[in-house]
Amino acid sequence: MHISQLVINGFKTFNNKTALEFGDGITAVVGPNGCGKTNIVDAIRWVLGEQKYATLRSSRMEDVIFNGAKGTKPLSMCEVYLTVKNDKGKLPIEYTDVEIGRRIYRDGESEYFINRTACRLKDINNLFVDTGMGADSYSVIELKMIEQILSETDYDRKFLFEEAAGINKYKTQRRLSIKKFAVTKFDLERINDIINEVDTKVKGLNLQLKRFKRHATFVESLKSKALDLSTLQINQYLQASEPLRKRIEEFSHLRAEKNSKQDFNEAELAKLRELYDEQVGEINSIRSNRAKRDEDRVAAHQKILIWQEQNRSADVAIERLKSETKSNKSRIENYKNSITEKLKELNLIIPAIDERLSKFKFEQEKFDKIESAYKTEQKIVDEIQTERWEFQKKMSDNKSLAISTESSINERSLQKDRLNQRIKSETEFIEKLNAEETTYTAKNQAAIEKSHELSNQKVSIEAELNKLNQRLINVKSEKQLQVAKLESLSDQLQFYEELIVSQTDLPSGLKHVYENKIDSDSIIGTIADIFSSAAKYEVAINTALGEYAHCLVCKDRKAAMQILKDIQNKQAGKISLIPFEEVKNRKIILPDIPNNNLIIGRASALIQAQSQFTPLSELLLGNILIVKDLINALLDPNLAGWTLIDLKGASFSNNLIFKNPGSIKNTVIGRKEKIEALKTEIDKLEKTIKRGM
Repeated sequence: MHISQLVINGFKTFNNKTALEFGDGITAVVGPNGCGKTNIVDAIRWVLGEQKYATLRSSRMEDVIFNGAKGTKPLSMCEVYLTVKNDKGKLPIEYTDVEIGRRIYRDGESEYFINRTACRLKDINNLFVDTGMGADSYSVIELKMIEQILSETDYDRKFLFEEAAGINKYKTQRRLSIKKFAVTKFDLERINDIINEVDTKVKGLNLQLKRFKRHATFVESLKSKALDLSTLQINQYLQASEPLRKRIEEFSHLRAEKNSKQDFNEAELAKLRELYDEQVGEINSIRSNRAKRDEDRVAAHQKILIWQEQNRSADVAIERLKSETKSNKSRIENYKNSITEKLKELNLIIPAIDERLSKFKFEQEKFDKIESAYKTEQKIVDEIQTERWEFQKKMSDNKSLAISTESSINERSLQKDRLNQRIKSETEFIEKLNAEETTYTAKNQAAIEKSHELSNQKVSIEAELNKLNQRLINVKSEKQLQVAKLESLSDQLQFYEELIVSQTDLPSGLKHVYENKIDSDSIIGTIADIFSSAAKYEVAINTALGEYAHCLVCKDRKAAMQILKDIQNKQAGKISLIPFEEVKNRKIILPDIPNNNLIIGRASALIQAQSQFTPLSELLLGNILIVKDLINALLDPNLAGWTLIDLKGASFSNNLIFKNPGSIKNTVIGRKEKIEALKTEIDKLEKTIKRGM
């Protein structure tokens, strides 16, 4: 196995594609310093998979691409292909000639190839493992690396011996196997976590399935109820439409009488419409013809402007080219004179050079001095030669420029003649169009006056029709708004009635009293039924009452004890009782309210109830103040010892407890008053809707 060919394209100093052939035995690459010998070694190391750019004598990997030179542009990528003879079958591949390739782009992306087929860097490393050939192997050694190997530690030199002995192959296999074991161990540890996650997901999906089934049953029941409701509504609509049908029949008799007059009027109207349509058609045709003529006139005018501008630019270009030709002729004359002068100088220098060359042959002792003089004179000759080449190049450029300017001048003059001819023809055409326009405007004016009369009649009829339609739309929209408001109020009424009937928010003991009607004659009612308040104080009063809202007020202590005994015997649950007779006889002395702008009032004073229940309100709410802002009210030392509640329901009691009720959607107090108010409002709306029908 040996390297047979190395193809380098764009790598470091190799701008053009270069192919190096390596035969059997020893091949030497010889040349002076800086000619690129080491770049060949770097190319071999790079194509075998070298990843350290410092080893390739670069600051980054993209620096290996040819970066340009004087007169040569930089390349966007470079590639190297290395052909290896596998005649002894050391490489684990079927081919006798194995070609390894590597390509890199400016953005840092690399590509690897084996026999022109894309592969990975790992595939190339596996191909050359245990062969003594590779980017880090001992087969590729630079001159400076010999000292580095000798100065390295025992461990670093051990790597070379292991590479030569073929141990590195098994070391890499062992390292990869240990990595696989670590990954497998981590996966095994993660299995229990994954199982737990899957179990939680399964439980969640089971809950979702149950909810979905329950939702399906609810949807089915809702569908059946919606069908029942729609049948009821259809029956109601049929009953409501019966008197309307009778009225329609009455109006149909009147309509039959008026049909004869209407037919006569419709016939006349049809004739007028036909006449109007004919006149509108004539007007539209006249307008279309006029529009076409206007477009033709505008296009012709636009073309004239364009051609005038082109003619003006052509004249300017001709003048500019003439001035350029004059200046170029003068420059050509100057260049010719300078070339003759330089040639004369060159003829004078040549014999001096011949003399110095003859002296160089005979006088070997003065070799250093003559050689330095020769180099200086040679530089002068090179400069003169380059100047001559530049002058010749400029002369050829000026000749080509003069030829091109003459041809462009001729073209511009021809174009100018063509434009003048077209301008004449277009002006004649515009004059014809203007004459035709005057005839069409007279006809158009008469048609427009006639159409104005008909359009005025049409506008008056349409305005009257629009007024009637608008009135009908306003009546319908007002009715829809009233119906929607009626439905929302009826929903609210149904909600409050169901809440009172179901008694879902009542304590179990109080439910038992209502359901079994225990001693109903001696029961006055609950606090929530007795008290009510303005809408803006409902949340605050509801928070102030708290559990007392469901407290049952009895006539006296005897009735309260009788109800309590019955509930205890039957274990009916929780209940709170107040004997009203004892509350009424008790003298309640309330403290004076402190002077503070934040205080709205005493909670008992904001209650709306009968005067006989004033002692009850003072007992429960006498020491509670309703304030505008709880936080600012707490800063006043005069309010210490009071229970404070703001309008949102946030409270601070005299036992030093802060409370925030959250979102209170429905308050307990004043439900009966709300139901009565809703009923009266619903009755009013139903009456107004019936009047509208």
